[in-house]
Amino acid sequence: MAILVALALASATARAGGGDDAAAEHAFREALRRAAGGEAAAIDTFEALGAARPLTRWSDNAWAEVAQLAERAGAYPRA
Repeated sequence: MAILVALALASATARAGGGDDAAAEHAFREALRRAAGGEAAAIDTFEALGAARPLTRWSDNAWAEVAQLAERAGAYPRA
């Protein structure tokens, strides 16, 4: 479900005609909150945010979170 939410946000952003940093920031901060709460699926949301087009100023941050969460989980190929 988290992936679907992130993809929906990314899709809405793309249709708006440019990187909607406000929507991306909201999704990023929500994923941070979920990750801090130990929700394993938060990494999927970060991946979706990082892969979403158009890029936003949060895209690189999302990939950095993916790498950190994957390393903590011992999922080194994913990191």
